[in-house]
Amino acid sequence: MGRMFTLVLLFVSTIALAADYTKDGLEVIKAKVQKGEVILVDVREKNEWDEAHVLGAKLFPLSRLSKGASKEEIESVVGRDKVVYLHCKAGVRCMKAAEILEKQGFKVQAIDLPVGELIKSIGKAK
Repeated sequence: MGRMFTLVLLFVSTIALAADYTKDGLEVIKAKVQKGEVILVDVREKNEWDEAHVLGAKLFPLSRLSKGASKEEIESVVGRDKVVYLHCKAGVRCMKAAEILEKQGFKVQAIDLPVGELIKSIGKAK
């Protein structure tokens, strides 16, 4: 009985730590980004970023995170004091990036919206 309880507790705690998409809608995301309350990070690759990216976003490709970027390197882009919104082209890579960053103690939320919707709402960087 004790072993089963331990396994259930371990499973539940793992779920609680897993990254999730933000519940914030597009207007809330836009307002928080514009007020500087959050850091918006694009986890697409540099060539995708160069084609078009969201005004005010920072680039930190998932490929770099996956190769074991140091906390210091990550902090130089995202800082430590704010929630980090992660986005990509369709929402898959940002979830993987969120899991990596959460394991390192960062406060992150993945955005389940296409980059095109974010650009239309927040603006396109020049």
